[in-house]
Amino acid sequence: MATPESWVWEQDRLGEPVEYPGHPLVLATMVLDRYTSLDAAADALGDSFIIGSGCAVRCAMDVLEAALSGNAGALESAYVHAEHYWNGWATQTSSDAAGVTRGRVQADRMRPTFMRRLADWKGGSPVATKYARAGIDVA
Repeated sequence: MATPESWVWEQDRLGEPVEYPGHPLVLATMVLDRYTSLDAAADALGDSFIIGSGCAVRCAMDVLEAALSGNAGALESAYVHAEHYWNGWATQTSSDAAGVTRGRVQADRMRPTFMRRLADWKGGSPVATKYARAGIDVA
């Protein structure tokens, strides 16, 4: 269930609710805004701030792991993984083509923020956002 903080994030970042089940790139950006590192984000699956189905949040974590791996083509691999999940969702919910499209548009709009926040994490100097989880230290 979403929290009041989640609603603020949705309005600030998207201007609308996250399209269910949550495009992994959108959810990964929520994680980047909420936590300061992948280790700190270990409990993101249980964090009610992160809006989305469990499998979408898990995919978002996989997207972050891929993007942070340091491997050649890591960022492209992360994007492909996110889109593969969304394509799978699209085939399951063929009656909601508008929702599938909204989720893709949200992911496209979120990409610059995702890249900026990811660069903060990679650089080892993440900037705390107003969405940061209480008790999370900034490196």
